Amino acid sequence: MCGGLPYAQTHSCSVDQAQNHEKRSEDDGRPEADPERTVQPRRPRREPDHRAVLLLLLLVVSSAGAATVKHMRITPTLLKNATATVPYEAQLSAVNGTAPYAYTIQSGSLPQGLVLTPSGALSGTPSAAGTSTFTVHASDSAAPAQSATRTYTLTVQLDLLPLKLKVKRANEVFLVPLGAAGGEGGYTYSLASGSILPPGVEFYGYEGEAGLAGPVKAAGLYKFTLDVTDAAGHVGMRTYTMNVGLAIFPEIWDVRPGIVGEHYAQNVWIEGGSSNYTYSIINGSLPEGTTLNAREGGEAIIEGTPAKSGLYRATILGTDTETGRTVKLHIKVPVFSAALPFQLSRLEEEGGEGGEQYVRLSPEGEGHGEIWGSASFGMYGTFTYDLATHQLHVITYAEADSVVSEYNATCEPATHTCTGTGPHGKLTVD
Repeated sequence: MCGGLPYAQTHSCSVDQAQNHEKRSEDDGRPEADPERTVQPRRPRREPDHRAVLLLLLLVVSSAGAATVKHMRITPTLLKNATATVPYEAQLSAVNGTAPYAYTIQSGSLPQGLVLTPSGALSGTPSAAGTSTFTVHASDSAAPAQSATRTYTLTVQLDLLPLKLKVKRANEVFLVPLGAAGGEGGYTYSLASGSILPPGVEFYGYEGEAGLAGPVKAAGLYKFTLDVTDAAGHVGMRTYTMNVGLAIFPEIWDVRPGIVGEHYAQNVWIEGGSSNYTYSIINGSLPEGTTLNAREGGEAIIEGTPAKSGLYRATILGTDTETGRTVKLHIKVPVFSAALPFQLSRLEEEGGEGGEQYVRLSPEGEGHGEIWGSASFGMYGTFTYDLATHQLHVITYAEADSVVSEYNATCEPATHTCTGTGPHGKLTVD
C-alpha cells in the first residue's frame, strides 16, 4: 500500500510517502482501511407509530375493565337430595350483588312439604318421594336492583327403616323388619351393589313383609347399604353400621347357685372371636374358696368349695388375644348355707300376657334375692322368702311395658311349688 491506494495504482510512489502515510495512521489510532470491505448504507431511523400505541393501550384498559365486572349469581349450584318424612334444610345465597337479597320461586314447584323463605332458607319435611324442578329468582338491594336466577332439580328419595340396627354382640339372635315411608307401596328390598351382609345375617320375607335375621356369627365392625324401591319406581337407600362385640357367658340367670362346703363349678366362655381368650377378675370377688381358672378350648371355670353364704358379685374381663377385642361379664354367684328345699326357677301367671315368664331367684343373704330374665320380655326385680313360714313375696319390673308387678305366694317344700295371687290371677312358682 502507498498513500492508502492499492499497490497496482501507486507503484511509482516513493518510500517516504509510504512511511508518512503509516505514521499518520498510527497518530490517528485508526486502523488502515480494508480495501475489500463493502460499506453498507445506513438505514434511516423509523419513527414510532403513535396511533398504534394508543390503540393498543385502549385495548389493554378495556380488557382490564371487562375482567373486573362480576355478574350476580345464586349459590349453591346443586341441592343435596332429600328423604321423605325426614326434615330437610338448605340455605341459598347470592354473590356479586348488594345485600340483603330477596328470593322467590319464579317457575316450577317445590316438593310437597318444603317452603322457600324470602331470606333463601329452603326447609320443611317432604311427604312423598319424587323429583321436582324449579327456578329460583333473587334480587339485591341496589338501585337499580340486580337479579339472578338458577334452576334446581331436587330429588326426594324413599325413607328406609329402621334408622339403626341394634345388635350388640355375636351370636345374638335377632329379627329386624324392614320398612319404608314416602312411597306408593309394593316395596322391595335388596343389598346395594358392592355391599356384603355380616356373616350369618340374611334377608327374610313372608306375608308381604321383609327384614333381616341373624345372629351375626363373628364380632367385628360391619358396614353395608340396603336399597328400597316402590311400585312407582321411586328409590331409597340407607347405610348401616354394626359394631358387633364378643359374647360372654353364662347369662346372669344361668349362673349355678353354690352350697357352703360343697364343690362348685361354673363354666365361663366367649363366642364370636378367635377362640384364643384370656380371663381375669377386674372388680368384685368370687365366693370365698373359689377361683377363676383357664381351661382348654379358650374357656374358663369358676371352681372350688364355697366357704361362706351370700351373693357374690364380680366383673370378669375376657380378651381375644388375636384381635384385642374385650368383653365384660358382670356375674352374680349365690351361695346358700344349706340346700334349699326346692329351687325357685319358674314363675307363671295364669292368663298373663306372654304365658310363662321364666325367671331365676337367687338369695341376697338368706331368704332375699333378685329376679332376672324372661322368655317373652325383659324382667327383673326382688323377692323375699321366709324359710320358716315358706311365704314368698316377689316384686318385678317388665322392661317391655314398664309395668311393676307384685306377687304373694305360699310355698310347699314337699311339692316344690308356690301358689298365690298376682296381677293377672293365680301365681305358680316352682
